Amino acid sequence: MIRPLFFSQPILFVIIFLIYNKTYCNAPIQDTNTIQQVLNLPNDTVKVNKLISTADSISKSNPQTSQNLLLNASTLSEKLNYPLGIGKSNYLMSVFLYKQGNYDSAEHISNSANKNYQIIGHKIGLASSYNVLGCIYRRKGYLSTSLEYHMKSLSIFSSIHDSTGLAKTYNFIGIIHKEMAQYDSAIIYYLNQIRISEDIDFMDGYLSGLINAGQVFYELKEYRKAKNYLLKSVEINSEIKNKINLAHALNKLGMIEYYLGNEDSALNNFEKALAIYDAVNSKSGLGWVIMNMGFLFEQNKEYLKALLKYEEAKSNFMELGLISGVLKARINIAVINKKQRNFQFALKQYDTCLAIAREIDARDELLKIYDNIHKTYREMGNNDKALEYLDKYVALNDSIFNLEKAEIIADLELKYEKEKNETQILTLSNENLQKDLELKKESNRKNMYMAGGGLFFLITVFSVLYFRQRIKKNKQLAEQKLMKAEEEKKLSSAQALLEGQEEERMRVSKELHDGVGVLLSTTNLYLSSVAEDETKNKELLSKAHKIVTDANLDVRKISRNLMPTVLSMSGLDDALNDLIENIDILPDKYGEFHVSGETVRLSKPREVMVYRLVQELISNTVKHAHAETVDLELEYKPAELIIIYKDDGLGFDFDKEMNKKSVGLKSIKSRIDFLKGSMTFSSKNGEGATFRISIPVEIEG
Repeated sequence: MIRPLFFSQPILFVIIFLIYNKTYCNAPIQDTNTIQQVLNLPNDTVKVNKLISTADSISKSNPQTSQNLLLNASTLSEKLNYPLGIGKSNYLMSVFLYKQGNYDSAEHISNSANKNYQIIGHKIGLASSYNVLGCIYRRKGYLSTSLEYHMKSLSIFSSIHDSTGLAKTYNFIGIIHKEMAQYDSAIIYYLNQIRISEDIDFMDGYLSGLINAGQVFYELKEYRKAKNYLLKSVEINSEIKNKINLAHALNKLGMIEYYLGNEDSALNNFEKALAIYDAVNSKSGLGWVIMNMGFLFEQNKEYLKALLKYEEAKSNFMELGLISGVLKARINIAVINKKQRNFQFALKQYDTCLAIAREIDARDELLKIYDNIHKTYREMGNNDKALEYLDKYVALNDSIFNLEKAEIIADLELKYEKEKNETQILTLSNENLQKDLELKKESNRKNMYMAGGGLFFLITVFSVLYFRQRIKKNKQLAEQKLMKAEEEKKLSSAQALLEGQEEERMRVSKELHDGVGVLLSTTNLYLSSVAEDETKNKELLSKAHKIVTDANLDVRKISRNLMPTVLSMSGLDDALNDLIENIDILPDKYGEFHVSGETVRLSKPREVMVYRLVQELISNTVKHAHAETVDLELEYKPAELIIIYKDDGLGFDFDKEMNKKSVGLKSIKSRIDFLKGSMTFSSKNGEGATFRISIPVEIEG
């Protein structure tokens, strides 16, 4: 018998037992007859499904009775060995517990639902349970784990073309990227959510997308654009009386009004949001509004009022177990104490904040804490401690805004573009593959006729000519369809690209400011210390020189990351040659680059894709293969570009690494698939690795 996960865990059985004992007798009179009719049905799968559908229909009007019916459905499903019933009832139960803030219990029961959905291959249920797990981990503050579960859900909903599921999942992923301060990625997912929701008339998805997009534009300081999204949300939510969404929009609109200089309007929006959250007993909503009101008091230098608000918000978040909210409230409390020159108390608060930020891997908050501690010690006149924490800030800042992070963002954007046109492109690929198979069969058949004798020679010649012409015509039709698909994709993404250019400039400005600016500030501190203690001059001057050198390297690294100059100016051959020459700079490394055939310029997007592909191959070699020599060869043919990449490293089992879901190999494979290419691979442990990649040539016209 298949047993649901939560019945094998005593603590969860106790939870469900307590729910059972306090719920059923509270059903309203109008629901009692319907519930009794369902309970009187024969014990079969029909009854299970009736219990689940009835529980779902009364979940808002009578949540306690709804949970009791789900318990009955799960128990009966177990007796009937009915995994689908176990999965559905446990999934809805996990959603209830999540909304009540019982995250640990919700996690266990959601895992049970997920396990049963996997047993029967129920894709919608599996994707939905992954989303619940992602939301639970986000509430606990584990953003990387949360993103992992939502990406699994996104993959499943994409494969079954479930637009509603995609819209919901885009929303969840956008929230995570926003909390990780990856605003460029967040806005892509939110705008995609809005587009899909509008297409299928999914009002909840459309409204949450408006709110979240407004929040991201607020973070990017595009306040007018943010206000437009949020006002639209307020208008619609007021009409349909969606209180929670209305409160969310009013809260965010309050902050925007403040930055636009409308402080009275900001406070008015906060008070409206506060009243709604209080009426629906949303403690998390209350916490964020109270935090924002504290911010207003802080800006007006009413520090006592600000502290009281931050403490109140912290209590709300602690009661919910919302670690990220507790962390932000504590940081604000420390900042207020620093402004009041209560330095020792502020430092104690920052120590607690450091522990929390490290526990949940909140890097952006950790960066803020290091910066605030360094400034606190500087105001106290303790230059040694100030330098210590400034060094930590610089080191962490480098790790956040390095080349690898930019590559990850680029991969996310590529994946978004691929998913957006997945159905259309896959359809074209399948049609072309089927036609190629049919043509090969016909060609083989004609070859057999030719071998039959001279009698049919003339007929065979005409047949071959006919089928060659047919092949050419089919290829032309396939190319025309593919070009049409590409043009539609370009048109749909043109507007996003224009907005993305401005966002990219802003991101580059931030990186230059936070990276180079801080490094130069450090130099000033070192030079100030030189004047105070002449015995340390030599060492400090050496440090200052190194930091300025690092700043220069940072600028070059950021510039090259955006778009290699040699690629846009001189083409793919010179850009790849430059990559191989960079290998020679590394100790005990040697690279060779060869080109054969008549070089042609590919379209710019395809050149960038090939460049990123080779860059990923080199990255894998340097990081994992421990190779001394890398050999890259480009062979241009009339219809294809052959890339042969070799190293003399440790080698590895390709299939085994792919099963481990290696990020590097997945990235390489996805780029080759996107280019409609193919790859063969050979390697043995200790004998290096060889990649042979074939990519169709599409010359820029």
